[in-house]
Amino acid sequence: MHAYPNLFVKTATVQFTIPFVDNTSQSSNNRWSLELYTCLRRCIKKIAEGNVSTGTHRVSVNPEQDKFKVFAQGTYFCVLRVLGQEQAVKLVRVR
Repeated sequence: MHAYPNLFVKTATVQFTIPFVDNTSQSSNNRWSLELYTCLRRCIKKIAEGNVSTGTHRVSVNPEQDKFKVFAQGTYFCVLRVLGQEQAVKLVRVR
């Protein structure tokens, strides 16, 4: 999993690859989610979620899509949860 550009001003892209998924099971574990956290581990935004599928996925991260929220420059973490595992990538926002 990686993010680019990193340093970002408005929008970054998070890319991750899921190598193999057994889609024969209809379990709730066959979902993924991507959330944005502060460096103090506070979740500030659920960016995306979906059904797990094999392949490379790209998700656009724009913290200010919500009209009434303003995100300061600083360090954030995008946390991907998929198939019972968790990965994180650091994002640095500059103005």
